[in-house]
Amino acid sequence: MTKSKDEGQRAKGKSKIFRLLPFAFCLLSCSFTFIPFAPRPLEIPPAILIGNDSVLGRSQNEIVLKVNLVKVPSEGYLSASLYLKSDRTEKRIAEDSKLVTQNSRDLEFRFPNAQLGQYRAYLFWQGSIVRQFEFNLK
Repeated sequence: MTKSKDEGQRAKGKSKIFRLLPFAFCLLSCSFTFIPFAPRPLEIPPAILIGNDSVLGRSQNEIVLKVNLVKVPSEGYLSASLYLKSDRTEKRIAEDSKLVTQNSRDLEFRFPNAQLGQYRAYLFWQGSIVRQFEFNLK
C-alpha cells in the first residue's frame, strides 16, 4: 500500500511540474518584454554656434560666405561646401576648410568665378552639417 501511495505522490508531483512547464517557457520567452532594455546614454558632441548675421552673398566676381561664430567648443576645422543648382541637380563646385580656435569669431569663405544661378552652401563641423545657406544670383 505504501508503494502505491508513493507512486501516487510522484504522479501528482510530475503532473504539477508538467502543468507549470508551459508557463515557465512562456515566462522565459517573454523575459525581454518584461525587463526593459536600458541603452547607454547618447554622447552628443558639443556643437559650434553660428550667429544669425552669417550670410551667403556676392562680392565682385566671387561668392562669399561670411560666418559669425558665437560659441566654439574646441579647436577644429569648419568646412564649407558650395553647390550650384542646375537642371534639377546640384553640383558641388567648391569647398574650403578653415581652422577654428576658441577665440575665432568672424570667418570668410571666398569662392571665385560666380555664375548666374542658385547657390547653396553647407557648413560642416566634425562631420555633421551645422548650417545651410542659399543665394540666388540673377
